[in-house]
Amino acid sequence: MTPRPGARSASRGASLLAVLLAVSCGRSGEGPANVILLVVDTLRADRLGCYGYARATSPHIDSLAARGTLYRSCRAQGTWTGPSMISMLTGLYVSDEEERLPAGHPVLGELLQAAGFTTAAFAGNPILTADRGMARGFDYYEGPIPGGCSARVFDRFRGWYEQSRAVRSAERGFFVWLHVADPHTPYEPAERFRRFTGQPLPGEEALCERWRQLEPEPPAAPRQGKGLTFEQAVALIRAEGNLYDSEVLAADWAVGELLRFLEEQGELERTLFMLASDHGEELYEHAKYPQDLRVWSRQSPTGMGDNVKDLLEWAHGSCFHEEVWRVPLLFAGPGFPAGVRRDGLAANLDILPTVLDALGLDPPPGLPGESLLGGVVPARRQVFGYSRRAAAVYDARGLKFVDRRRKRDIYPEWARGSEEGAALQELFDLNDDPSELQNVLDQRPQAAAALCRTLDRWFEETARDVDRRLSDADREALRQLGYLNGW
Repeated sequence: MTPRPGARSASRGASLLAVLLAVSCGRSGEGPANVILLVVDTLRADRLGCYGYARATSPHIDSLAARGTLYRSCRAQGTWTGPSMISMLTGLYVSDEEERLPAGHPVLGELLQAAGFTTAAFAGNPILTADRGMARGFDYYEGPIPGGCSARVFDRFRGWYEQSRAVRSAERGFFVWLHVADPHTPYEPAERFRRFTGQPLPGEEALCERWRQLEPEPPAAPRQGKGLTFEQAVALIRAEGNLYDSEVLAADWAVGELLRFLEEQGELERTLFMLASDHGEELYEHAKYPQDLRVWSRQSPTGMGDNVKDLLEWAHGSCFHEEVWRVPLLFAGPGFPAGVRRDGLAANLDILPTVLDALGLDPPPGLPGESLLGGVVPARRQVFGYSRRAAAVYDARGLKFVDRRRKRDIYPEWARGSEEGAALQELFDLNDDPSELQNVLDQRPQAAAALCRTLDRWFEETARDVDRRLSDADREALRQLGYLNGW
C-alpha cells in the first residue's frame, strides 16, 4: 500500500470490528425484510423513459420508478467502475487511484452480514473480482460472470435463491447485489432487442449540426486510407447509439423478469429495491478535450471521418460531462413513497446510509452520504467525483468545475506554457448551458478559482492510504474494457 502525501492513516477512529459490532446492535425499528441493489453498469439517466427519454427503452424500469422514489439529479463518485463501486460499497469518496476496497473500513455487505442478513452478490463486470475485495461481506459471491449480461446474472440469482432457502436467516432476510454489464461496451444486444436499427437518434438533427461545427479544417496533406465521409461518420455514430439503446432495452427486460420472479415468491412488497449505475456513457456528443485534438491532429491530421473516435468523446473513463457523471437512482419498496420525483443533489454515496437507515441500523461514523429514507430531498450543496488524473466538483447552483491538470504526466506537451496549463480546467454553468458546450472559465475566473480551492480541500480531506496493487488478471480485464488504453 502506498499512501498519498499527507494521507491519514486508516487506523484512526473505530476499528472495523468495533464498527461492525455497533451496526449489528443498531436501532430497533421496522424495515424491509430484504434488500436488492441492482447496478446497471454504464447506464445513462437520460436514456430511460422515467428520466424523459423519447424512446421506449425502459418500460419495466419506468414501472419500478412509478412505485417508488426517483432522484432526478444524482452523481456517481467516479466515471468508471473501479472508483465508483469502491465508493458505493464503502460510502466513502475515492480521491486517488485506489484499486481495492479499503481494508480498514467496513463495506455494505459486511454491515448487513453482521446484522444477520444472508448476503449474496452476482457481478457481471470482469473487474469486480474477489481479488479486489469485492466479495467482502458476502456469504455467496459469484463473479465475474462470463458475458455479464443481465439475463445471465439474474438467472444465477434465481438459482441461488432456490438453493439457499434452507440456509437463509429466518430472523433476517437477504441482501443481494446484482451488477449487470449491459449496456457496457462492446454493444452486443441479442437480436430480439435490436428494435432501433437504422432509426435516427432522438435529437440527432441538433447533434449533426454540432458535429459539423466540430469537424476540423481539411488537412493540407492528403488523407491516408479510404476514410469516411461526414455522412458515413454520422451513420457510424447513429448505429452505435442505437445499439446502446438496444442494450438498455435488454437490461430492462431482465429487470421485468426479476420483478416478476420476486412477486411470484411473495418477496416483492417486502423488499427494498434500488436501481443505480456506476457511471454513464459518452456517445459522441462532445468534442474531445482541445488538447486531445491537438495531440491527435499531430499524429494523424485527417477529418472527422476515420478519426471519429479520436475527435469526439465516446465510452467513459476520464470525462465528467453529464452523459457520464449523471446517473439514475431510484428506490422502491418499504420506506419510500410511490410515484415521487425528487430534485436536490443526490449521490451514489447516499445508498449505504439509506439502506442502513431503512433497516434501523446505525451507520459507521464520518460518512459523507445522506440517508434518503422516506424520499427526502438531499441537503448537500456540492458533490465531487474522481477519475484517473482528473476530478470535478458540481455545485447545487449549477456550476461544474473540472480539473484535468493531473493529466500532464500523460502528454507533457499539454503543459507547455501557462496558457495551455490553465486550459486543462473547465467551468460550465448548467443553468444556461445544459449541453456543456461553452467553457466559461475565462468569463468567470473568481467562481473557477473558488471551486478549484474547494476541490483542493476535498483532496486533502478525503486522502487515505490506498491499495494500488493490480493482479495480472485484473490488469488484463481493465485493458479489455479499455480502461488502461492511453493511461
